[in-house]
Amino acid sequence: MSCDALIVGGTAHVSGTFYDHDGNLVDPSNIDFHWYTPTAGSTVITGTYSQVDPEMVNPSTGVYYVDLNTTVDGTWHYRWVGSGTWNAAMEGTFVVGASAFTGRSTGP
Repeated sequence: MSCDALIVGGTAHVSGTFYDHDGNLVDPSNIDFHWYTPTAGSTVITGTYSQVDPEMVNPSTGVYYVDLNTTVDGTWHYRWVGSGTWNAAMEGTFVVGASAFTGRSTGP
């Protein structure tokens, strides 16, 4: 996952990279991306190498990412799962801060 400071209303760029036993980048047959927010249940984006959901991007062999719109502050959790030709899983978290502008007037 790469980002600077995240605040509510920003976008989290969450990446997952898959390697074989020799350290070569590989594309599993199926990729699942799961995440949940601090206030919501689990949501799943599912795709395969040959037919990927629009939210899941595969810019090169073994590399995937999803851009999540941050809607609430707190700790977000995510999990990448590869299955089929290669099996792997990785998990992580990122923290979204509250906006200093929430509840404040931004007008003149």
